[in-house]
Amino acid sequence: GGYTHLSADELGMTKLHLIQILISSLLLICIAFKFIKAMLSSQGQVHVALITVGFALTLDILSNLSEMIHSTWYNINGIGIYSFDCLASHFEAQCDALIALVLILVGSGWTLPTDVIVTGGDSNMSMLGTTSVIQKLVAGLRSPSLAIHQLFSGNPATILLFFVLISHAVLAQWGRTFDDDFDSYHALDHIAGKAVIVFRVALGLIFLIGAASVRNSGRCPRALYPFLMRFQFVGLSWFLSLPFVSMVSSLLPDYNKHLAMASGSAMVQACSLTSLVWLFCADASSSAYHRLTTVTKENDMNFADASTGGAGARMWKIGKTKIRLD
Repeated sequence: GGYTHLSADELGMTKLHLIQILISSLLLICIAFKFIKAMLSSQGQVHVALITVGFALTLDILSNLSEMIHSTWYNINGIGIYSFDCLASHFEAQCDALIALVLILVGSGWTLPTDVIVTGGDSNMSMLGTTSVIQKLVAGLRSPSLAIHQLFSGNPATILLFFVLISHAVLAQWGRTFDDDFDSYHALDHIAGKAVIVFRVALGLIFLIGAASVRNSGRCPRALYPFLMRFQFVGLSWFLSLPFVSMVSSLLPDYNKHLAMASGSAMVQACSLTSLVWLFCADASSSAYHRLTTVTKENDMNFADASTGGAGARMWKIGKTKIRLD
């Protein structure tokens, strides 16, 4: 073909970005359909988890669009538009942060009713042999809205939630300080990329602790066990996929490493987002989880305003729309 400013390891990236945009857009349409359907129901109620996944999909689309704009201009002038490449890194990082948080929260029992999990630092934590800090962390992850309410009292769950979001932003910006022509947020070429991988594995450990506490609570229905095992497998696969993909791509020739790393990350991201969309959009007959989860409940009228800390199902109310938080 004709002359191009793009290096060999960038060839094929535009097609990959287009595929990612297409998949995320289709998933976002599913979220929008579910949201509109919930709003038109008699209760006008939607779970914040649905909105969070929709926001993650939007960030994924924006990240790929930003990188495509940068790549297009780079092909023209050999420089590109730094701002769009920077935005691509930060959008991608916050998408990762939201996926990690949703996996950790759901794995710890968020969206499950209180008669399925033990809400305090009770017997379900004894099998871990942990300290009260871990007990408070897992209990807080089961009710993030209540944990955030206790921000200034040092609730460990609140600290973790904000730490995950801020750390992903810091790591993305740290990666920008290296002399890379294109977004290398997931790359192993510098220490910032290695830090992302270590951080991902550490979050995976927290995910396992939370999931184990639900499964061993003593109140978890046996019918829910198969779903929990599958969810643990999917969640752990996401947390460990980045080090695995990085290791495999490092074995390839230099001109194939970037595309292999990006393709592997994109495939894992698409699978994880698809799983989360199914988790929050499927109807109540889809699995044992869907028969129990508060995401599919539309007839709970015992609400408490999240700003008051009252009893009942915690929610935000915007006009007639109820956004359930627990």
